[in-house]
Amino acid sequence: FVCMLCAGTMALAQNESAIRYEIENDRMKSALTMTESAMAADPMNGKLNYLLGKIQMMAGNSAAASDAFTKGKDKTNHGWMNLVGLGWIALNNGDAAGSQVQFDAAVKLAGPKNAEVCYLIADAYFRAVKQDLDKSLAWVDKALAIQPAHLDALLLKGDIYLNKPDGGGKALTAYEDAETRFKDSPAPEVRIARLYMNARNYPLAMDYINKSLAKDANYSPAHKIKGDYTFNLKKYQEARTNYEKALSLSDSTDQLLTQYLYACFLAKDYNTTYELSSKLKGSAINPFVLNRAEAYSLFETGKVPESLESIQRLFNSGTPERLIRQDYLYYGKILAKSKKDSVAIGYFEKAY
Repeated sequence: FVCMLCAGTMALAQNESAIRYEIENDRMKSALTMTESAMAADPMNGKLNYLLGKIQMMAGNSAAASDAFTKGKDKTNHGWMNLVGLGWIALNNGDAAGSQVQFDAAVKLAGPKNAEVCYLIADAYFRAVKQDLDKSLAWVDKALAIQPAHLDALLLKGDIYLNKPDGGGKALTAYEDAETRFKDSPAPEVRIARLYMNARNYPLAMDYINKSLAKDANYSPAHKIKGDYTFNLKKYQEARTNYEKALSLSDSTDQLLTQYLYACFLAKDYNTTYELSSKLKGSAINPFVLNRAEAYSLFETGKVPESLESIQRLFNSGTPERLIRQDYLYYGKILAKSKKDSVAIGYFEKAY
């Protein structure tokens, strides 16, 4: 019986670890499927309800998240985690008092010396629509005082400082602490690489990207940041390849698809740029960005009449403050190709 119990506990821990890995790699569809499957096998595990709610929150589905947290809060195994989830939802709804009630109840059930409850509350304050960095930092410090070797808490502490003025040095300290304590995790190196990229120290950034990929060659955040790295160095063909790798290893997030779109255009792959801009219409990606990509790529592939219609939509979008120099330049080129030289001159002058 004891052996069976230990085997069940190990299987459960492996399930949770696998789900968290999917979330970390932005594979939310896979994470959702795995969580629902694990819940069917272990219906009284509140941790799984919390993970389900977190996945739904990250997908922007607060109603489904609320349902998952509500169903999980009274479960015998880690039900308190779902009280933190409900507090997170309250924060997003602007109900600070309501969130405090949920957090207090979670701490009472989990115990004041529980590092995980402190970390999850810190995470809720950090992820809330109206972020509270000071409260997040206070709670993450409580978590680390109880459990100094807490990977997620150390990474969150670095993220908090990275969002504070002049917090880069303290962020680096937290990330390096995580790197030292968790030698198998590829996550700290990606955070450090991002920090060095922001400081324009590209050689060091690349060193840490390589360190991360050496630990896990299929770690999608490392491939994403490698794409950003090569993009910043104007190596657009390499950037495109890196973003394609990241897309193959994760769900297609709007931010990643937008960067991939830019890389394809700047790598002068205008056909792919047009296909992407057409495919993504109606998505959450900014329609202004998609319209711009469509107009430019249509012109570059010789479809001048269509590009004229597209760029006219761009200029008639009602947001002139978003127009950039290249928009005027392309409008001038399109008009010139359309034998409207006198009008084109005006747009070239504005571009200049």
